Order: sequence, then structure tokens, then C-alpha cells
Amino acid sequence: MSTVLYVTAHPLDKSASHSLSVGHEFVQAYQEANPIDEVVHLDLYKTDIPQLDAEVLSGWKRQYN
Repeated sequence: MSTVLYVTAHPLDKSASHSLSVGHEFVQAYQEANPIDEVVHLDLYKTDIPQLDAEVLSGWKRQYN
């Protein structure tokens, strides 16, 4: 079994975006051809990703030193 990471970063949905529509069709075809594989969809547009600033980076450095 394999895991496929499908990453998108677009404010529109597949009905309004050609690239998302093509990506969705690919994922469907892939899943039909590889039914035991897992496809993980990561939507960077909808994911809350914290900003990395100097304070965060210095905190990480102190944690691992």
C-alpha cells in the first residue's frame, strides 16, 4: 500500500478551477486503479499555517539545544 499526498492551494473549488478539476479527475482515476492506496488531500488555502517569525525560530532553537 502506498500513500499519495495531493496538495492544492486555490481559493476556488473544482467547479470553478480547471487545475483543481483536472487534479480531482486524476485522484479519482488513481483511486480506481489503486484501490488499496491512500490519498491524502492537503489544501494549503484552507489550512491555518502559523507564520514563522524570529520568536518562533529562536524558541525551536532553545528547545533542541
